[in-house]
Amino acid sequence: MDCNFTFALELGIVTPRLEPYFRVAKCQEANPGVYTIITFPFLFAIMFGDWGHGICILLASLYFIIREKKYSSQKLGDIMQMAFGERYIIVMMAIFSIYTGFIYNEFFSIPFAIFAPSAYACRDPSCRWLSIEKQQFHCDDCGICRVGGQENYFHCEKCGSCYSVTLRDNHVCGELHRHVHY
Repeated sequence: MDCNFTFALELGIVTPRLEPYFRVAKCQEANPGVYTIITFPFLFAIMFGDWGHGICILLASLYFIIREKKYSSQKLGDIMQMAFGERYIIVMMAIFSIYTGFIYNEFFSIPFAIFAPSAYACRDPSCRWLSIEKQQFHCDDCGICRVGGQENYFHCEKCGSCYSVTLRDNHVCGELHRHVHY
């Protein structure tokens, strides 16, 4: 493995982040940096699972890696210096984010059905799993199955969402929070 790669990972992850709180592992000791290098990008990707945004992050971090010699000799601003110093871990974050984005079916925050329909919309338009005891119903305007009886809900056309009838006259109407109908 390239020494610049391991040095940049140790410099970016282990040294400035962990050293004030833990000492650097010595010979025959477990190095927490190895686990951090894998678990941190994976946990990031669980929160940021979107393969469209992941591709953008991957391209930006690959640009830093390609221009490594040029940028390492220049004085960069604070944020650029931080992003440049973390370029290898950002590549791993982007790869994990692309992977989880495929699992989540998310492309730039829009459901993108590659393997199956999105979990955010009703998968069966006829709602064949309607439960009478739960008073389940399908709202055609939202495209979502709801529980609790249709007489207890109303659909606000301005918001594009269903609310309890107790909120009919006093709900805060968010016009743009539900502008995409699945």
